Amino acid sequence: MMNSPLISIALCTYNGEKFLSEQLDSIVKQTYQNIEVIAVDDCSSDNTLLILQEYASKYPFIKVFRNSENKGYSKNFEHAISLCQGEYISISDQDDIWVANKLELLLAKIKTNDDLLVHSISSKIDENGKSLHQTTFDKRSSDYDSGDPRILTLFNIFLGHSMLFKRDLAQIAFPIPPHSTYDAWLGFVATNQKRVCVLEEVTTFFRQHNNNTSKNWEGETKLEKIRLLQNKIEDFLTVPDVQHRAFFEKLYNLVEKRVNGSMNINLLLFLLRHRKVLASTFNTGTISKLNHIRKFYI
Repeated sequence: MMNSPLISIALCTYNGEKFLSEQLDSIVKQTYQNIEVIAVDDCSSDNTLLILQEYASKYPFIKVFRNSENKGYSKNFEHAISLCQGEYISISDQDDIWVANKLELLLAKIKTNDDLLVHSISSKIDENGKSLHQTTFDKRSSDYDSGDPRILTLFNIFLGHSMLFKRDLAQIAFPIPPHSTYDAWLGFVATNQKRVCVLEEVTTFFRQHNNNTSKNWEGETKLEKIRLLQNKIEDFLTVPDVQHRAFFEKLYNLVEKRVNGSMNINLLLFLLRHRKVLASTFNTGTISKLNHIRKFYI
């Protein structure tokens, strides 16, 4: 048992009856056996809770909880994670499909250098489970395991469904500050600790459909994105030992002026001056990096 630590799987559900059984099947068939599933339903109005209870009756390692009131996506995951007893925690959405040896692969990778968090690659599928021939992450285009939290300033690259992390990380990172999602925040804290690694393999089939609950910013105006950026930096600065504090404080002040209506050229110059680190997640040339920054925040 010493070599097979308990892995808790935090599964959050909300009106997920359409795809939930397929995801649960992929979890119970994992090659890694020492697991518990903490399933927390966020007041579903369909048959989601019934499906969870049926699986729990067959598999004693599945424990089902139901919130008394709707908490929302991120807070529900924070709650589910707080109930986990395992040394390691993996995140499950209600509508994906896991590769059979996902947990085995992630555990082996995170234990290699005793990291806090490992992130892997997801392959996108459509509503019917057909491949979209796209992945959510490409290690060759990212330095996110470099230990520099500044790379997370403009673009989040941590997706809960493809990570495994130590329960110690949650104890350091929680509670989640008001403007951050649980997975982006765990990724930021682990990166700031310089204890992040990447598994360059697909471990999750990430289903794309009309009812995905994750936040999509494509409809936000530039000013709205600037406000969101200000909120994100405010959260970053709550970390007592945050690296590059002077960088974040300077950027916060510049963004605040922009939010207050000033067309501050200094913000533009600051972003361009730091484009290499701010757009390091894109394996592109200088012009393309500038365009990514301009598209979202200028």
